[in-house]
Amino acid sequence: GAAAEAPGRPKERERELRRERQQRERREKQLQSEQTNLEQGIASVEAEIARLERMLSDPAQYGDFHRLRELGEQLEAGKNELAALLDRWEEVARLLDSEYGAQK
Repeated sequence: GAAAEAPGRPKERERELRRERQQRERREKQLQSEQTNLEQGIASVEAEIARLERMLSDPAQYGDFHRLRELGEQLEAGKNELAALLDRWEEVARLLDSEYGAQK
């Protein structure tokens, strides 16, 4: 009867709590991994932007309008990509801070 079922319930609850904790830990690790990947992507895009800006400021480029336009378009695309990466990094950082109280 009911007395026989009672001892099983705490173990079920314990398993459920353990499963929830494992899911939380897995989600936290996923977010931390994503944040690390975003930071690497941000650094890479920042380096590319710096390279493009150096090329655009090189007087040797001034005579080639088509090349300047191409570099300018690449620079604009890089800045847009950087903005998107930074937005996502901020979102992940907020999630880590609010859900786990830990930020990289």
